[in-house]
Amino acid sequence: MAFMVPPSMAHVTTQWAIWRAGGIAVPLGLMHPAPELAHVIDDSEASIVVVHEDFRQLVEPLAKERGLRVVGVADLETAATCPLPCVAADRGAMLLYTSGTTGKPKGALTTHEILAAQIDSVVRAWEWTADDHILHVLPLHHLHGILNQLCAALWSGATCELFPWNPEQVWSKLANDTGLTLFMAVPTHYARLTVLWEAADAEQRTRCSEGCARLRLMVSGSAALPVPTLEKWRAISGHTLLERYGMTEIGMGLGNSL
Repeated sequence: MAFMVPPSMAHVTTQWAIWRAGGIAVPLGLMHPAPELAHVIDDSEASIVVVHEDFRQLVEPLAKERGLRVVGVADLETAATCPLPCVAADRGAMLLYTSGTTGKPKGALTTHEILAAQIDSVVRAWEWTADDHILHVLPLHHLHGILNQLCAALWSGATCELFPWNPEQVWSKLANDTGLTLFMAVPTHYARLTVLWEAADAEQRTRCSEGCARLRLMVSGSAALPVPTLEKWRAISGHTLLERYGMTEIGMGLGNSL
């Protein structure tokens, strides 16, 4: 089941509803053009497309051309309840697509068992607890945003705040929200935040740096973090650094490991 829903409670409930119904969730990129969406829908052999009203005009014609059923998010909220199946651990759960830098995007299927193992591993590695509060700015059609942040937070009972990527607003949140404990982004995000910090006045820099220092862990993933960006961010945030699990962790107070 392919679905195109913006980061929100509706996105979370759609993803988990597909899982609980025994389906394979195929999240569609919100910024992808119609040809790329069509490729994912065709390659995944989706039989149903769930769409938010904001994207219906883009997605519905693609689904109708293929004779696929289209379900609106609002329709799901008023649908009658029905018995849910017992879903086997080795059943397919999610089909995610590569960025397509070396050709057409390729799908990678994971089972419920694999997802559970991956979530458990990052929860233990990063010592997630119910007291954590993450500012989530990554897209929800790639593994980093889905598993390392959203699913890890749900698994732990932590707070996950879905927040649109806007560097100015992200700095404002980091500087002023004293309840945040975690932040994860990609290298380009850290580079952009660094540029804004360097352009700010001394008072703004201090507030932003103090905001970073309150967080117990910051992570850069999905691509290699260039050393110059890493060193600048260390100076800005005051955090120590650790390389682990293919990601750059920038943390303070993560057990005794940092």
